[in-house]
Amino acid sequence: MGPHHIAFEAFQSTLVAKGKQKATIASYGSDVKAFFIYLDALKMSLQEVDLALVRTYLHHLQFDQRLRGNSLRRKIISLKLFFRTLMDKGLIRFNPLESLPIPEREELSILTKPLEKIIQVLEHPPKASKLKDSRDLAILSLLCLEGIKVSELIQIQRSDLLLAAKESTLLIGGERRRILTLNLLTRNHLAAYLDHWDAIPAPKNLIVGFKGREASLILPSVSRHGIKHMLYEWGKKLQIHHLNSEQARHLAIDFQVQMGKSPESIMAHFGLRSLGNIKKHLRKTPHAESR
Repeated sequence: MGPHHIAFEAFQSTLVAKGKQKATIASYGSDVKAFFIYLDALKMSLQEVDLALVRTYLHHLQFDQRLRGNSLRRKIISLKLFFRTLMDKGLIRFNPLESLPIPEREELSILTKPLEKIIQVLEHPPKASKLKDSRDLAILSLLCLEGIKVSELIQIQRSDLLLAAKESTLLIGGERRRILTLNLLTRNHLAAYLDHWDAIPAPKNLIVGFKGREASLILPSVSRHGIKHMLYEWGKKLQIHHLNSEQARHLAIDFQVQMGKSPESIMAHFGLRSLGNIKKHLRKTPHAESR
């Protein structure tokens, strides 16, 4: 990295301080290092970078390296975050990427039919006779109705949840700390889960994991892989193709729109700083009346 070492270390430490996952930090770092190689080939410093040069670099990625769609989008996000960090640290005089827009994610679809299937199963669930059954329904509601991220869900503690007859709340910690007012469906499934959870000896987190044949071993917390597998199984049951956490997040935005939430309250609920993809959901004709 040579002369870019200080800037890169500042970027990495900022990502760590913000609580970014290791995989995310590695991806951003890889994107920034590739940009350093491009600059070194031109014998240019970071202080000389302007928007025209960045656009030339993106053109190079798109047409010379055949980078497309969401891969190119991630490179832009990485570089925007990198230069914003350098600006905040006083390592550059201006941010050349400030006005560069982030492209919309390709193949984003508001999956109304899957949302209807998920709401139906949450409203009329199969009898949750086991801890895992009730946990899965609670996770499904937290992801697909409330829109919390997997990284947030994994960290939830029992003390973060306040169940009440009229208004139940959930504290989400981390970089986008906020308090959610829970939908009644989510509240009811969490309450049903707690009836089983209270019998577990000293679990680490609120959302436990499982291992072994027929989930015979209870783990102190759920893993990302466990959630991925759970969503896959629910997708299979409900005939929702490749149900995953990203789809769940978009389903939750659509659900919040149907509930009549304002754009500002949806942003606050999801811990977002801008409307972003919410605008796509707002442009669609609400279909809550059909329910």
